[in-house]
Amino acid sequence: MERAANGEEIIIARAGRPLARLMPLASPTRPRRPGLLKGRIRISKTSMRPCHGTSRGPSRAADAALLDTQVFLWFLSDEGRIPEEARAAIESASNPVLVSAASVWEIAIKASIGRLQISRADVIKLPRLIEATGFDDLPIDARHAAAVVALPMHHRDPFDRLLVAQARVEDLTLVTTDPAIRAYDVRVL
Repeated sequence: MERAANGEEIIIARAGRPLARLMPLASPTRPRRPGLLKGRIRISKTSMRPCHGTSRGPSRAADAALLDTQVFLWFLSDEGRIPEEARAAIESASNPVLVSAASVWEIAIKASIGRLQISRADVIKLPRLIEATGFDDLPIDARHAAAVVALPMHHRDPFDRLLVAQARVEDLTLVTTDPAIRAYDVRVL
């Protein structure tokens, strides 16, 4: 039961045949649970430095937030690098918080080439961990991909550019500490 409550899907079998699936129930106001991968991710301090800039654009408490990949990893590992204002918004159950499929893809690629230390098993669990942390996933669709063409080349990271496009298309506040992302015309926190 505890494993299911932590977001894990459990298959119950008899004689090797699956009989039932035990999975956590999603509630509309799930508590946000940082640290589900605490101690299991190694994030380079030099490549993921926080930026203590200010928010740009209007920000309301009920704005839906899109986490950039670094912030999502910091939340999972319960790193103390998320600025206080951003962490409060993330942890508030009244704010919808989304994690893009682009972030899961970026984590998987960086883990497979050795640029991020996280186990394959934990990468495979990321979709369930998104829900277990109280977040919602944001799929990538053709509108998001096409919107990348309108972005200036503030930097070349394709994952960040897709996150910016998604935030603009879906009218989301992008939670980031990356100064390059803050250069785009997108609401940030």
